[in-house]
Amino acid sequence: MASCPNFSELEQRTYIKFRTILEIPPKSIHDELATICGEDTLSYSTVRRWVSLFREGRTSVQDAPRPGAPKLATNNDKLSEVKEYVESFPHSSVEEVANYVGIQREVHTQF
Repeated sequence: MASCPNFSELEQRTYIKFRTILEIPPKSIHDELATICGEDTLSYSTVRRWVSLFREGRTSVQDAPRPGAPKLATNNDKLSEVKEYVESFPHSSVEEVANYVGIQREVHTQF
């Protein structure tokens, strides 16, 4: 098989899910992923954990939300406040805008 280094974690979990449905053992699944992904392969312990989760009935391949992890939210009121502040103070820093509006200063951009 050709190497596919751009096989994301989510895609690997999906592969694990389907191979688990076919009752393929975790070691075999990990070996298959290693053939496909090379050094970008999830660790064996991670593969084993996901196999266990799928066997217990988990259906989602998405990570569960973790306590303390930053949450992203789009709020039109906050966006309006940010826009208004930046128009009034165009040379302000991200930190100044975040403090004024009361949001986290991290910036997440989607393309």
